[in-house]
Amino acid sequence: MKRPLASRLGVLLLCAVSTEDVCAEYPLDAHLIISRKAIDVMPGDIASLFRHRIEEWQNKVVEPARAWRRDRKLKERRLWHDVAVDITTDAQNQAARIHSLQGFPRDKESAKRLYRKRGYYRGGLLPWAIERFYGELVEAFRSGDESAVIRQAGYLVYFAANAANPFRVSANAKGQFTENLRFGHERASDPLAEHHSVRERFGVALVSRRAWPYASAVNASHADYDPILEPVSASFAFFEESLAVLDEVAQADREILNDLEVRDRRTFEAKLQAYYDAMHDRCGDICVERLEAGAIFAANLIGGAWQAAGQPTLETIRARAAGSGPHATPANPRKSPILGSRHSVVFHKNDCPFAKQIANDNLVTFPSALEARRAGRRGCKRCQP
Repeated sequence: MKRPLASRLGVLLLCAVSTEDVCAEYPLDAHLIISRKAIDVMPGDIASLFRHRIEEWQNKVVEPARAWRRDRKLKERRLWHDVAVDITTDAQNQAARIHSLQGFPRDKESAKRLYRKRGYYRGGLLPWAIERFYGELVEAFRSGDESAVIRQAGYLVYFAANAANPFRVSANAKGQFTENLRFGHERASDPLAEHHSVRERFGVALVSRRAWPYASAVNASHADYDPILEPVSASFAFFEESLAVLDEVAQADREILNDLEVRDRRTFEAKLQAYYDAMHDRCGDICVERLEAGAIFAANLIGGAWQAAGQPTLETIRARAAGSGPHATPANPRKSPILGSRHSVVFHKNDCPFAKQIANDNLVTFPSALEARRAGRRGCKRCQP
């Protein structure tokens, strides 16, 4: 059983986060807290890698929220940040949302069809973004490319952290169905962007205002380590945990704004500090619990990818990078029995016509179809490996 929040915050705040230095370029937010605390859960062999390169790693953790949004080439990735697993229900209660989640498609194309059928054109492909970067992290561990490990693990943490926010996994993304107020715009140029909706107020502004005490209260350790080998199914189980707190947070937000007599942007700005003090009192413990769960989920995704890659030590990773390791890339990678692309989760037999279309720079190899599946990939429907 978790300790009460008040006692969990009673530790020395500046000593509680085990990796000493905050990423200097960015303030501590939910994604960075989750990434830092995830290190405490990982096995020592990989924890030391991320601890040693913490600033580089955390720059990758925040990249999807910053650099990707400014890059037109990555425009299609705007649908990766969320998922609406409760899209088939109009009822606003936990039981109805969980029932909808249980019937939600587990493959991407079926999910897209469901979204179109429901007229939900914003989509939401979060579980398959997690699956993609999980697979790419497996390949990075196998190839011995430390920089690729840091990059793919950073992206994986970003999406795992999104999954910890209940409004990121619901069609009620901005509290619009539970009558939660919205202020300003989501655009970064708007001074109220981080307060725009209950999703931002709970998952962004509240955390950033209480970052150090919340980080200190997170109690994640190696005892929570349980590597994930099926990233999509594990993601849906995690979404259910996140949805469990949505109604409580939405209700707290509504009631606090009503008590403060906030009706519009002007009155919210005047009562902003009082609002966040009250939200901390009502939802601070929930916030810490979601940060803790996100750190454990992220660490176990990374650990699962590491295990699927054969649990290489740092020495082995560096040997592979030099071409001398036991699983070093073959001289002619196209002779490997199973081939895939860095930009797809599908794998093929090496004589498949689709495999022949993969550019050499994007080619990834697997010793067997089983290893490809362990890496979070699925078999090609044409060559059926």
